[in-house]
Amino acid sequence: MLLWAPSGNGKTNLAGSLDRLTQKFDGKRTLFIPVEASEGGGAATIRELDVPMIVPKDLSGLNKILGTLRNDKTFGGIVLDSATELVKQHIKPAALKYPPKENFATRGVGVPTRSDYQVIGELTSEVFRQLMLMTTHENPDYRKHLIVTATDKYEEEDEKVIWRGPELSGRMAKEAVSLFQIVGTIEVKAQVVNGKRVVGRYLVTSTDGVKAVKDRFKVFPPEIKLRKDLSDQDGMDLCDIWEKYWLPNVRKEVQS
Repeated sequence: MLLWAPSGNGKTNLAGSLDRLTQKFDGKRTLFIPVEASEGGGAATIRELDVPMIVPKDLSGLNKILGTLRNDKTFGGIVLDSATELVKQHIKPAALKYPPKENFATRGVGVPTRSDYQVIGELTSEVFRQLMLMTTHENPDYRKHLIVTATDKYEEEDEKVIWRGPELSGRMAKEAVSLFQIVGTIEVKAQVVNGKRVVGRYLVTSTDGVKAVKDRFKVFPPEIKLRKDLSDQDGMDLCDIWEKYWLPNVRKEVQS
């Protein structure tokens, strides 16, 4: 799943529940790969989740981690949090080390040129390919569940939003959507219940023509209310969603 949403909507918390899923159904932990593990962002949430994690120092370090995980049986799931920060902090600096095709002074202060964006796209695609290989390993014992998070961005035309999706550089924003089996966003909605305003978070995988979301297997309802924490019985996390919606459809496919 590619999970994009504005900051503060609970992406890291939902992605962290993959650890509960893999422990319950695979007897394995989920490894968190936070690109920005310093104060701010999802750092506090990651600490609260108490999940195994490894922080790459740069793009080369990340590629080594992913190469090792490809043939590793220890973990049942991988969370990359987030692709947006990955591009900003690791991929963009790596791309700027390549010889420039355009000679602009601003490149020296970290502003990419047109050819740099092409390199950024290629490097991002390579990371995504490595991640995808872990979900389709020829040996099922090595396969892993995968969640990649991203913040959101939108495109406008005539002051009207015509596209909302993951915040990635250039063409990668739309290409990334096509790579994943499931693409979702988290929306915060307010409702009046018994005269009181109640705010809830919902996982959305059904598009309205503007949101870049999809459920390729068509097993999820358009919206799923998310739980605040494990004590919340009026919502679901990835473990609950897997058990209620995904597994029954897998059994149907096997039987047919």
